[in-house]
Amino acid sequence: MGILNGILSRLGLVSKTEPAIPNSDVVMCDIHGRSGQAFVCQHLVRGSGLGFYQPDNPADDVARYSAWCGECDQVLRQEGEWNDASEEFANVTLICRGCFEVARTRNET
Repeated sequence: MGILNGILSRLGLVSKTEPAIPNSDVVMCDIHGRSGQAFVCQHLVRGSGLGFYQPDNPADDVARYSAWCGECDQVLRQEGEWNDASEEFANVTLICRGCFEVARTRNET
């Protein structure tokens, strides 16, 4: 299990998701319809110009569709890893991949 998968499991986000198709990674978005899952920090969901950071070498779709803002990146660097403090600050949020791309466009600097 990758680092982000572990974080998401610890936060209980994976099990709280209502998949569009049971036992799949597909979610239902009010804007984009059926889509794959993506995970971002709470700040990227509605923020703009916050920076858009992703894992350096994503090993799977969970990592490939995961991102956090510049402030979360600073906390991550201060902590040295994803841990209780950095995870609490990020408050990882499940969104669809369409919303992920919108967040990327709004936040890349």
